[in-house]
Parts: sequence; C-alpha cells; structure tokens
Amino acid sequence: MDMVLYKKIVDQVKEYPRPTTVILYLGGEPLLHKEFIEMIDYASKFDLFVQFNTNGALLTTDMISKLLDTDLNRIAFSFDDMSPGEYEVFRKNSSYNKTLNNILEFLRTKQERQQSYPQVEITSLKVLKPGDEITKPVVSDDFVSLFKGYPVETTVNYIHSWAGGFEVHDGHLTKSAENTSDYNSNSKKTPKCFLPWYDMVVNYRGEVITCCLDLQYKNVLGDTKEEDLIDIWNSKKFQELRRTILRNKNDKNLLLCSTCSSPALMPPIDLRSITFYSTGNIHSCQGRDYKIVEFVYKFIPSDTLKKIFCEHPKGSMFILRELQKNGTVIIGSTELISGARVVVGDYYLYLNQHEEPFSKEYLNQSVYALHKLLLELGYYFTRKNDVIEYYKNPDEANKPFNYLGKIHLSSSEYLYSLIQQHCPGIHSILDAGCNSGRNMAYLKERMNVTIDGMEINDEAIDLLYDTYPSLAKSKVYPGDMVDSVARMKERSYDLIFSMASLQGIHPEVSNKFWEKLARVSSKYIITIELESLGGANDRTFLRNYKHIFVSAKYREIYSEHINDINLSLNNYQARIFKRIS
Repeated sequence: MDMVLYKKIVDQVKEYPRPTTVILYLGGEPLLHKEFIEMIDYASKFDLFVQFNTNGALLTTDMISKLLDTDLNRIAFSFDDMSPGEYEVFRKNSSYNKTLNNILEFLRTKQERQQSYPQVEITSLKVLKPGDEITKPVVSDDFVSLFKGYPVETTVNYIHSWAGGFEVHDGHLTKSAENTSDYNSNSKKTPKCFLPWYDMVVNYRGEVITCCLDLQYKNVLGDTKEEDLIDIWNSKKFQELRRTILRNKNDKNLLLCSTCSSPALMPPIDLRSITFYSTGNIHSCQGRDYKIVEFVYKFIPSDTLKKIFCEHPKGSMFILRELQKNGTVIIGSTELISGARVVVGDYYLYLNQHEEPFSKEYLNQSVYALHKLLLELGYYFTRKNDVIEYYKNPDEANKPFNYLGKIHLSSSEYLYSLIQQHCPGIHSILDAGCNSGRNMAYLKERMNVTIDGMEINDEAIDLLYDTYPSLAKSKVYPGDMVDSVARMKERSYDLIFSMASLQGIHPEVSNKFWEKLARVSSKYIITIELESLGGANDRTFLRNYKHIFVSAKYREIYSEHINDINLSLNNYQARIFKRIS
C-alpha cells in the first residue's frame, strides 16, 4: 500500500472513538515494506494502538533498533511450537535457529533498553487433522522455556483453511480448486462468526474485504480510494454479509464464509465472564405490549451521539443496531419495543431488542456487557455531579477502610520501586487522590520527604489521620481535586503521583485542569491508571496520559502495562513523566 492511501485511511480512523487498533498485516510480511517504520510512526502519533505480525525471519539488529524507537504497542512473532525439522518443512525456506535467534535478540535489546513496550506475543500454529477432536490447544513447556526471563505471551491456534481458499491435508495447506474445506465442506449453513461486527480489513489496493482470512480478495465490500470507511462499514454489502451470518444460511454469494473452518475453531465468547459495574438499581417498566429494563441514572451523550440526536426531537427513541469500536449505526424509532434502554440526555437508547421478557441470565450476559462496552468506548458518560457524589459517598465495595488491607500493600511497594528507580532528588510529594493514606504512609516511612494528598471523601481523610500517626504533619486538600489543583501554586511539589484516581476525572472537565496539574509539579508525574478496555465503568474514564502530559512539556521516561494477577493494579498502565521546562 502506498503512503498516500495509507495516510488517507489513518486520517479517518483517528477520528473514531478510542481505543482503536491498527494492525499492519494481511497475509504477507510487513517488514518487506520500505516505508513500514513511517507507517508505524504515522498511526502512533494519533494515539492509535498499533500492532503487527511477523515471522521474524527478516529481523536485523538495525531493524530491531528502529522498531524499538517507535511507539509500537504490540508485536506478534509467528513462531511455531515444533521441532526444527518440522518447522522448516512447515515454513518453507525458513531457518528455525536463525528465526529463534532473531526473536531472542529483539527481546534482549528491549530488556537492555528497559522498555516495557511493545508488548510481545509468540503465536504458534497447531496441526489439526480431519477427524481430530477440537480441544483448546496449548503450547508445550519446552517451548515456553525458550523465552524464559522475558515478558512474552505465548498463544497457539489451529491451522485452518483460510476461508476455504486452501485444503488442509496432514497439516499442510494446498491450493483449493473447488473452494472447499476439510472441516465443513459439506456444510449447508454459514458458520457463526463475529468478525464482520468487529474488524474492517483493507488490502494493499485499498479494497475492503470480508475479513483477514480472505487472502484471495474474493468478496470485496468497498474501495477506500472512492469511499469513506464509515460508508463502507454501513453499506448494503456489509449489512447483507452480517444478515446472512445471523440467518445461519448458506448463500451462493458467500461461499467464502460457508466453506471457512475458522469459526469452528474459535472458542466461544462467554459474556458472563465480563464484569459489569451497575449504575444503580435496575427496575422493570411495564407498558402496553412491551417490557423494558432501564438503567436508572441518566447519561451524557458523546459528540458522536450528539450529532445523531440533534436531528431528532427531544424524547426520541433510538435502537442500537450495531456497534463497532470505530463506528456505530443507530437507527431512530418511534415504536415502543421490547428492549433494554439507557436514558442518554433527552433521548432513549435501546441497547437490544427481544421478543420475550428479559430473563436475569439474558441481562447479565448481553445487556450488561454491551452497556459496559459503550461506557468504556465513550459513547456516553455518567453525569459529572453523579460521579462526584459517588466518590464522596462510595458503596460498600469502595469504602476507604477496604484500601488499608494487605491486598493493596503490593501496590504501594510497586509505586515505591518506580520512584526509587526513576525519580532521583525528590523532597516533596503530592498524592493526587490519597484515599485513606496507605501510599502516603508507605512512602513517608521509607523516604525523607514532605508528602501531602488530595481527597474528596471526608471519611477517608479522618481514617488517614487516625490510622497513620506518621502523617500527622501532612496536609490533605479536601474536596474535588479539580478545585484543589486550581488553587495550588506552580512547582509546589517535586513529584505528583496518581494511582487509580485521575481516571475518575470526568471528560467534561476542562483541559485547563490537566495543564495546571502539570505546572504544580517541578520534576516528575507518575500515573498508574486504566487506559485500555476491560476495567472501566460508569465512573472510570479511559484516556492516554502520555498524550496529556507530553503536550504539557513533559517527556515520558518509563511506561509499563502491568500484567500481574497478584497485583491489585493488574491491567493498569504505569507511566513516568519528567518535566523538560
């Protein structure tokens, strides 16, 4: 793909709700592209999550250095859990030892540079012959031990037929003349697949194709040289593809899907495993011939929804037909239907339609998960005053006393280690959201510093002074953090840190807050906050803190995605910024 077309596509993607992932890979080897590093840099500067897959064969010392100099988020090495002999038969013209050494050099160099990014995944293929039972594939202990000492994720998937374009015989792929698959060539139905609701795939010519498995470009849905991405996503062709899959019927125009083995090999998605954070009591509302379940709190629409709502009178009802990370289709409706709805501003948004009354199981699995995802993606927000009131008077699960326990002590230890390693010359510290004071006390006992805090919850402040005599001389600014920061002088503290507190700042808060917070520190800022999908809720807002503080004349000197289930901060993003002026 040429850079002009690539930039045109990225310029559209950057306007979609975050987080959005750009995967620079489709069937070939990305490192062959002469402008590949420039491609990474261009997408990264818009805070897009950038990743790519590579077989690692073309890695050189120079290329490793160039990749690590970018803001690449994730790299996946396709390296199979096989013996060297099997590997070289399976992957033609490849050297097992050379490729392994290339990957290990990448990992060593990344470690020597003390970089946490990019995340590294080693992906393997497992041979599944016709008649074999489909079970969850696992990598061997010997394979895992090859990368011992390095933070990598190892995954394994079954080899498949690439949407019927190839046949699988004894673990090998051969070109299929009849577009059939060993696994379901006799299928009379289109297998269920979530990809058309989740991905948009663009080939090197700029054509949007069905999915990443359509390597022969058999089903072209649009052309980015002529159409905008959002128009292709909502086009009749794309909609018909989704409808055909939902009808679970074979279609002569969709042989690509009806002969694909991949859905059969995909593990089922268990929506019950997705945690939902309730926004309050939920009640049922009976009407004439409909039943709805409504989330009691009202929400604020994002700019995306405002543009749609403004064309309709207040009180209109909308049905969410489809949801995609980089776009949404909402069709207005004046009919009262069965469904779950959320009050968003002066409008009603139905999250689902259902002919029968909702069961508790259905709510937990479907509506809750969708509501949580909409909150995380920023389509609507809890009202600012509701968020503030919650933090002033939290529920039992978040009472200040709960944060004194040993389960959270490891988080204080982690924070202390960051300061010791990366923030020399610290004499004064401000805890932005100190709660009951555990972090302040831990640091005070180990460092000869002045340490103060900010806290909105009066009960937490009382508990801090009652529990930690060492903090008797520490000042805690009460009330809303936004108001406290506005009253502070510039360069008041050498270090400001926040642990799961700045994520509670409402999106409607002015950028002036972030600018002022940056000026209050004279040397360093540490953020340990949620930035990616999976943990946000109606009072937690995802944002990229690197973008915020680099814009405020800071330089990021450390970054780490915390991946430790034994740490209460698992899935959080830690960042350290140093003031440059």
